[in-house]
Amino acid sequence: EMPIVSYGDRGHPLLLLPTAQADFLENERFYLIKAIEPYIFAGKVRVFSIDSINRHAWMNSRVPVPRRCEPTDDTGRGLQLVAELADQWGVEATTAGKAVWFEVDLPAEERLHGG
Repeated sequence: EMPIVSYGDRGHPLLLLPTAQADFLENERFYLIKAIEPYIFAGKVRVFSIDSINRHAWMNSRVPVPRRCEPTDDTGRGLQLVAELADQWGVEATTAGKAVWFEVDLPAEERLHGG
């Protein structure tokens, strides 16, 4: 089972992925959650931080493709989640392995503004 932590109970979903060799609490240790706490407490965002089943997967140079997972599958849901939740997304090969990026479009009145 994949460890997951959730911050907040309502709002637009944000999915945080750990950097290579890290875990799902990395975002807390580097104060990312603290930086966006006002948005979490106001119910504007709900943050989900997942752990990597295979911490070396991000450094593997094979570019992944989404696939349909069965309920009994142990792996393969990360990219499926990104594909289903994001408005735009992609995978790019890099010299270090690969990078998965995604964007979630929000209505103008609900976008986060700095300051």
